Amino acid sequence: ADERCDTGQAAYWYSQGCAIGCPSCDSINGRKQEDLCGSGMVSTNDAARSVNLNATPGSDLDIYKHNPWRSPGDAPIVDVCGLAGGTPWPQNVSEWGNFVTTPYLRHADIPWRRGRG
Repeated sequence: ADERCDTGQAAYWYSQGCAIGCPSCDSINGRKQEDLCGSGMVSTNDAARSVNLNATPGSDLDIYKHNPWRSPGDAPIVDVCGLAGGTPWPQNVSEWGNFVTTPYLRHADIPWRRGRG
C-alpha cells in the first residue's frame, strides 16, 4: 500500500451549510442548527432521528430539524461525493476539516473533477 495516501481522511468528504428548503449550500455554516436561508421548511422524516430523541419533533429543542437527513430530497448538495475538507475553497472556515494534501488530492477537491475518482 502507498503510505503517502494512508492519511485516515475518509470522514473529511462532506458538504457543510446545507439545510432543507435552501436553494444551495453556503459552505460556511457547518453546525449552525437553524433555517439557514429562511425557507420556513421543516423536517418531513422524523423517523430518521438518531440523536436528541427526547425532544419533541419540530420543537425548539429539536435542534436537528433543518438537517438534510431529516427531509431527504429537500436539501441541496455541493457534490454527491462531498468536498475534501467540506469547503469549496482551501481557506479555513468554521467546521472546516484539516484535509492533508496528498499527491492526488488537496482541500476543496472533488475527485471526479480531477479525473481521479
